[in-house]
Amino acid sequence: MPHFIFSGVLQARTAVHVGSGEPNEAIDAPFRRDARGRCVIPGTAIAGALRAAATRLAPRIGGGACVALQAGTVQDAPCGCLVCRVFGDLRPMDQALASRLTVENAYPVAAAAADMAQGFEPPGTLVRDFVGIDRVDRTAARKARAKFEKELLPNGTCFGLRMELTVAEDEPEAEELAAVVLAEWQAGRSWLGGGAARGLGAFDLLQLECRKLPWDSEDGIMALLRSDDVWDAGTPISGWMDKRLESARTRTATCREVPPHAARGYLSVDLHLEADGAFLPGHEATAAMTGFDHAPISEPGTGRLVLPGASLRGALRTQAERIARTLAAHEVGDKQRFAARCPACSPLAGSDEPLASCDARLTDADKAAPPGAQETEVSESHLCLACRLFGSVRLGSRLLIEDGYLAQADKPKLKPFDFVALDRFTGGSRDTAKFDALALWKPRFHVRLHLADPRPWELGWLLLVLRDLSEGFIPLGFGRSKGFGRVHAAAFELRLGAIEPADIDSAPPLAPTTERSGLYQVWRLNHLPTRPQTDRAAGEPDWYELAANWVTAWVAAVTSLPEWPAHLAPKRDSYFGTNLELLYPLEVTTDGKPGR
Repeated sequence: MPHFIFSGVLQARTAVHVGSGEPNEAIDAPFRRDARGRCVIPGTAIAGALRAAATRLAPRIGGGACVALQAGTVQDAPCGCLVCRVFGDLRPMDQALASRLTVENAYPVAAAAADMAQGFEPPGTLVRDFVGIDRVDRTAARKARAKFEKELLPNGTCFGLRMELTVAEDEPEAEELAAVVLAEWQAGRSWLGGGAARGLGAFDLLQLECRKLPWDSEDGIMALLRSDDVWDAGTPISGWMDKRLESARTRTATCREVPPHAARGYLSVDLHLEADGAFLPGHEATAAMTGFDHAPISEPGTGRLVLPGASLRGALRTQAERIARTLAAHEVGDKQRFAARCPACSPLAGSDEPLASCDARLTDADKAAPPGAQETEVSESHLCLACRLFGSVRLGSRLLIEDGYLAQADKPKLKPFDFVALDRFTGGSRDTAKFDALALWKPRFHVRLHLADPRPWELGWLLLVLRDLSEGFIPLGFGRSKGFGRVHAAAFELRLGAIEPADIDSAPPLAPTTERSGLYQVWRLNHLPTRPQTDRAAGEPDWYELAANWVTAWVAAVTSLPEWPAHLAPKRDSYFGTNLELLYPLEVTTDGKPGR
């Protein structure tokens, strides 16, 4: 059987966190280390990410749908799909197949072999704070104590990748599947470790090489035995990736039945986030090193200034929730219907608080259910629209918002600011309430968003939020009430990818494109589609019409939500009803009547 060995470099595009699973005395989530104390990405983590991508892509090249795509399916026999034949059966059982893919642990390496020869020192780690946001007052969620720290490796860190794959003589589709998945990683659509949806773990696969090991001859086997490294005994294969991709693409047009959760398309957005004045994504550890009470985040080693993806994600989700609730309240016009199915919960709110979170409702339902009748799996129908798009503790998110970095062409401009609290009685300053901040002045951050397998309503909702971001309606960072954090998005580049044009719901259908990225066809646009297009090139999609159709789908999704099932409904009206005073406290007007 042919035996292939792959070598490459995984270069982190953002900071990376691969957790150990256990906190220590100093950090809530330290980085994973081996017995020698070296930071490591386990081969199992890499193989798991490869398998997850392969599971979604295999049905599009005729590999069959794995049982992993079928929610609620109990596997009592080997699956037999292409993914299970390459990566091994999901569960160990009689006659189960072992994995044909072997992935080694990945350790930090130099970006180039010349740097390694001169001596390589692994990069140092950094600690970053994360905090949840209260949806009512838009401050840190102190009641939920949603603050924790993670140990990270900085962006630009490189890890050595080494894999071996054995394929059957009569199974060329196994090679094609490997090529399709690795092409995704080469295109930058790969994420490893924790916090991927919140800005961490984005990678680019560089310097990929493939060699075939000479198992088919006696001389080749002897050469392998004499070699200190099997890589040196392999024969380089020129054009391996391109040939397998070309073959895989011919299969996509013949696979008309696409199972649920299989790969269909993606939307990727690159933008520059520009501040209109002082801007400060604060960080306690950086502030302590600078001597200021508040200072921007910078990564050790590279010194690059960072806008955490988690901060931007929280701001975008908050704005998305406001849009959803406003539309629902306006269109529904009935507080009972709104209470029965709110389109956007508050992720940190308990079941007796305003906008009770989906997790709190499901937890209460599980407690009230008889033994054995609890919800073992959570489907999207159990969650509000916000949790479906942005994710929750019950369901991961397909929307990934990466850390933003200061544009490389720009030099950071820092300005110190002094603040002092006023005594409300004397009108003078309070001596014990003075603090300072070191803020960035009009910085530009490059940010990337990626939405996998988008639905029309998700695209419409995301475009509405991005429009608000472009118009400066979403402040970020420290000191918003002090005039800091006014930003707007500019220099958009949108990439809409689809394996086949029909995979993206649109009217009229998208015409085929000549640009390819892995298995996907790609359409590009260099601005938000907020105005009719009169200068479209021949064959270019009408992005404005597409956006209008997606926003229409979003409105329909909000206004046609069914009511919660009885066992999942909130205990009481948590928005319009008895808890309204928590959002809008009652006041007594001059005529003695209650008002707001």
